[in-house]
Order: sequence, then structure tokens, then C-alpha cells
Amino acid sequence: MTLLPSSPGQCLVCRKNISRKSAEVHLISHKKKKSPKHSAYLIEVTAEGHPEYWMYLSSLPDATLEDIDLLLKDIWMGDDHISSFTIEGEEYTSYPDSSGMKVRVGKVFRPGMTCTYTCNFFSPTVLHLVVMERQPAYTPAHDSICVVARNSRIPYDCDICGSKADFFCDECYHEGGTPLICKHCLPHHNCSYEQIQVIPDSPLFGIEYFAEEPDRLVRWYPEGWTSDEIISPELYELLDRYFEKYMEEDEECDLQDSDEDEDDEVPSVPGRSGSLPPGVKYDRKDSEDMKSTVPSGFVSTLIDLYIKELRRSYGIEPKTPPKQEPLSIDRYDTIRRRIDFFSRLIIHRRSSRGVFLCWIVWQRI
Repeated sequence: MTLLPSSPGQCLVCRKNISRKSAEVHLISHKKKKSPKHSAYLIEVTAEGHPEYWMYLSSLPDATLEDIDLLLKDIWMGDDHISSFTIEGEEYTSYPDSSGMKVRVGKVFRPGMTCTYTCNFFSPTVLHLVVMERQPAYTPAHDSICVVARNSRIPYDCDICGSKADFFCDECYHEGGTPLICKHCLPHHNCSYEQIQVIPDSPLFGIEYFAEEPDRLVRWYPEGWTSDEIISPELYELLDRYFEKYMEEDEECDLQDSDEDEDDEVPSVPGRSGSLPPGVKYDRKDSEDMKSTVPSGFVSTLIDLYIKELRRSYGIEPKTPPKQEPLSIDRYDTIRRRIDFFSRLIIHRRSSRGVFLCWIVWQRI
């Protein structure tokens, strides 16, 4: 494994800038925090093939492998895949019905040993863990494990203007466009909203989708940190504005398509407001089949249930939705597309901002 000893980083305890080469000495020698817990493991974590990504963990012996697994997934890996530790030839896997990762660190770790962590067996990402010989000066105050140092964010240049890039467009990356975008060039970008993300500080960047969530990252940091100090909230505000712009343009396109459809003289389907596509001959049997398989209230009911559950989970009083008019065929297709888009959006952006985004989509529908 190739090492970059000069790779820059930061001590998260005293917030001093350090390098990977000096991290171990700094973490075992800086002033101790008052804590009744004294013994802990200092664990170095590096990404195979990406030595510029590294972090140091301070773990108490009563922490479990599951705790380390959750920390690594929140900070680097994402929680969508099965993972496993390989320690001295024995494998501990995160299968839902398995208790393999319930084992405590003090039972399987010892100073000087190394082990590997593998996430996503179909396209594996491998991390290397080294338990250092000496103990860290800082031990977790409230939990059993925390991150005490990690690499600084890797700087990238905007593909459009050359300034510091803040966002990454997956669509442009695969189609040969301009995937690295700064905050000044983002408003002029034309790709769909769900393809754009804040550049993550993760070895998965450019390999697999991973969106950092500051509210989940901060719980693994030493006390005193806030989520806004990890990732600037300005970046997410810019994404929200881009989302609103994207939805407005999408709605304008739908209105233009609707106007064009109204100009076409094609026979309408009795009992439904809308038109058949050009060249399709009306048949009563097809109409009856369509009415039986596409009930007009199905979409509105699905959305109502979705909104009701979100509002209930956030303690918002229920509100009676307005009465819905019968759906046209074009309107039904538009809503189906937006439900699919919104479902992907919620999967990619799991955070408290989901309620706000959900309300915007509801208004647009």
C-alpha cells in the first residue's frame, strides 16, 4: 500500500492542522482531556488505492465492531451495502440476522495488529485498519468511539471557470461534460437536480454515489463541533435554489407540452379529460381497460399518504387536502414522473430538509 506521509489533515480535538506523518505523535502527546476513562485504542484507517484519505479513531475497549462499522459508513462509505471485518483470518459480517459485529473491540483488537474492512461485496471498497502501539491522549467523553483526526478536504478546480469546485455532477461525469462545478457556475448548469451533489470527503468520490450528511457526521466528532462547521450550510442553500429553478423549468416544459397537445385534433376518450396520442385509434374496450387499471384517485391517495406520514413524523398538524379534479391522461403521466423523481430525491437526500423539499414538490404537483 502506497503511503503519502505528507497528506494534510486536522486534529479534531484541538483543531490544529497536522499531516499524516505527524498525526500519531500529535495524538498521543497533546494535552489530555479530563475523563474518567484512561485506556483506549488509537486506530489508523486508510483507503486502499486512495492513501490521500485517512483518519484516526479513538476507541474504548467496550466499543463494538458494529460501532466502527456505523462510523465508517456515516463518514465514508454510506449505509446501503453489507460490510465485513477480516481480523486474523476470521470474518465478522453485518448481515441483518447476524451478531458477528456485536463483538467488543477489546476482545479482538491488540496493539500492533492490522485488519481489513470491506464494504459492498459487488464492487468492494477496502479499508485498512492499524491498531497503534501507543494509546491516544484523548478518549471519548460520552460515547465509546470518535474520530480524532482526518485528512483535509481534497481541493478540486471548477471545470468551467477554474476556481475552487464545490459540487459534482454525475450526469456530466458519465457523458463527458463539466462534472466539477463551483458555487458561482452552479446556477447556470443545466443537468437534472438529482445528479448534483456536494463534493464528499470520501474515497467513494467519483466511484459511487455518496452524499455526506453533516448531522450524522457530527455525532462521531469530539464534543464542541457543530454540523455547520463540517460542511457550510451555504452549499445546501445553493442546491435548494437550484432545485426550485429545476422544478420551475420542468413545469414550464410540461405546460408547453400540454399546449401542443391541445392543438392536436385527436378524438378524446369519453369519461376522461385528455386526448389520445396521434395515430392511435379510439377503442371503447381500451378505454374501459384504462379506467380499470388507472383509477383517478390512486395518485392523489398515494401522495396524501406520503405527505401525511412525513408531517406526522415531524409533529405537524394534519391538513385536509383540497378536492382533486378528475385526472387527464397527460396529467397522470406527469404526476407519475414527478413521484418517481421525488422518490429518488428522498433516497439521495435523507435529512431534516426533506420536509421542505417535499412541500415544494407537493405544491408543484
